[in-house]
Amino acid sequence: MQERLQFLIFHLDDRLYGIRLSQIERVVRSVDATPLPQAPAIVLGVVSFYGEIIPLLNVRKRFGCPEKDIGLDDQFIIARTSRRLVALAVDGVRDIIERSSQDIVAAKKIFSSA
Repeated sequence: MQERLQFLIFHLDDRLYGIRLSQIERVVRSVDATPLPQAPAIVLGVVSFYGEIIPLLNVRKRFGCPEKDIGLDDQFIIARTSRRLVALAVDGVRDIIERSSQDIVAAKKIFSSA
């Protein structure tokens, strides 16, 4: 029997991406981030999530999308990595889908630097 996986689908401009639902803590409206001097270019700053300070990551940069300022309609996906919680700045969240594990293509096959 094939394993069924659930994904949260989000968009950057007109492109759709997915992240495993099991990694998602919450989706929240965008807030002002506190900049971090000398942080890597992918880090937009930090935000407070229930009193925990977490990095806000620029996934637009990671996926090669044009840069844009974060707007009031944008959302942050609060996700768990193997090391910590992070916030991902996205244009919006679309849906939750379920797919068979055999239908999934690993990110490294599409983006070698993922």
